[in-house]
Amino acid sequence: MATTMKPPVQGGQPYTVRFANDIGGTGVAIVVVAWVPNHGADVPAPRQMSIARGGAAELSDLIPASALARRMTIVVELDAGETGQIEVLQGTQSVFSEAVTQPMTYGMVVL
Repeated sequence: MATTMKPPVQGGQPYTVRFANDIGGTGVAIVVVAWVPNHGADVPAPRQMSIARGGAAELSDLIPASALARRMTIVVELDAGETGQIEVLQGTQSVFSEAVTQPMTYGMVVL
């Protein structure tokens, strides 16, 4: 699974990752938010959410400083036939929002 790069995010700012799972799905979607460390820096542990069909969930926290994190990585695992909608916000501004129809990995550089 290749990584799809999205617009960068600003270190020290709040973020929210939202995922809504399709009601017509057959299983559970799993979304993992992780950080690629910058030169071995100590970054927050990965966070995960599981979303049942027809459900929605979100994770919110602060983006680590760019001295610590090189990139924000979001992995979306879907069961066969599963679809959903992901949205990533920095503060109140949407970084991106799109339909997810297959397992995906997203990357955003931390500025």
